[in-house]
Amino acid sequence: MRPGFEGGQTPLHRRLPKQRGLGVGLTARGFNTGRYKTHYNIVNLGDLAARFEDGATVDPDTVLAAGLTRSNGLPLKVLNDGTLDKKLNIRAHKFSGNAQAAIEAAGGTAEVI
Repeated sequence: MRPGFEGGQTPLHRRLPKQRGLGVGLTARGFNTGRYKTHYNIVNLGDLAARFEDGATVDPDTVLAAGLTRSNGLPLKVLNDGTLDKKLNIRAHKFSGNAQAAIEAAGGTAEVI
């Protein structure tokens, strides 16, 4: 008998799906899977307002010490979720547009590291 013969049932090489010419980081339809995407530690303005006092300087190390992120290996991104009624000086790697406007409206500064 020839190699691969399975006694009349559909052979394994015909039962498995085909993997046709996929590029690096691409799915079967050609979309990017996010393999080279930059991942961030996300922090919301409401959480910063709850944890820090008025006039405090917030950076990735103080956010980690406050327990708002798990590791310091990823860059920090601040999003506008919640209300900020305190003047905070925030140093982060990235800000959303609304978060930066809210920080400056409260009298604080948003500095990109």
